[in-house]
Amino acid sequence: MKILIVQIGRYGDMILTTPMFREIHRVFPEAEIHVLASHRNYHIIEHHPRITKVWVYSKKLRSIFHLLSALRNEKFDYWIDPKDHFSREGSLLAALSGAKVKIGYNGLKGRSFTQPLSMSLPDTFHQSEVNTAALELIGIHVESSRPELYPDDNSEQYVLQTIGANAPYVVVNLSSGNKSRALPFEMWNAICAEISQPVFLNCLPHDAVLASKLEAGNSSVHCVESRSIMDTVSLISHARLLISPDTAAIHIASAFDVSTIGFYPAIDWNYNKFRPLCAHSAVLMPDKETENIKDIPLYKIRATIELFAF
Repeated sequence: MKILIVQIGRYGDMILTTPMFREIHRVFPEAEIHVLASHRNYHIIEHHPRITKVWVYSKKLRSIFHLLSALRNEKFDYWIDPKDHFSREGSLLAALSGAKVKIGYNGLKGRSFTQPLSMSLPDTFHQSEVNTAALELIGIHVESSRPELYPDDNSEQYVLQTIGANAPYVVVNLSSGNKSRALPFEMWNAICAEISQPVFLNCLPHDAVLASKLEAGNSSVHCVESRSIMDTVSLISHARLLISPDTAAIHIASAFDVSTIGFYPAIDWNYNKFRPLCAHSAVLMPDKETENIKDIPLYKIRATIELFAF
């Protein structure tokens, strides 16, 4: 049996698709699992042991023709696109895939999918549950929708050398990817001051100035130069606690059951779909309905950090 899963979104989207790989392998251990990924997200599953092959999607017309030809030659038994909103791109890829059975939520908007899925799922469903719900149509009753990631050996060595004897430690993820989900220096500085254990800062290049400023003002705070997303996976996987805005870092922590304090916009549907899935977590939101997490009261953040004290 050959199954292809489509996930051409961002890192977080791919992380929340990984439970599908585990559940397919559990029920059909001999199945070949292929993944159609994007240039933005394929690195996080590049060496996933349950995946037979990762195909990287490019929007360049010539590349699309070559890719579709190669995919059609694979003669997939199932083509599964778990995206739960209409996508012309996803529908077109399914229509041209040549797969025997095409499963997707987009089927309600057209005829690309032979087995369309209903979009009327419970509002409380996490995005990982939305994704794994697609597997019911191939006879898989899902046991767990928690993400599953595998650290890269090179990143493991790099991170363990970086943290040295600083364990247990806390990861503070500065990167937000969205201005409304960014905190100013004053808030991050107050947060770091509340933590009694070593703090490692995870950030993107555009946060480097902020990270350096935080490191300069606190001897227990250390910047980590992540060379790739897999360095971030390793850094978080060994942490005692992650403190982060609502980003892919939250989902990485869930994969390793790392305790999490998450800063979320005051939007119910966003919380339901992207909340932490680890055993111990706290989600803080602004008191009023807004996307700006900087409106979360600092006293609430301090009180929550105390609850997660070592």
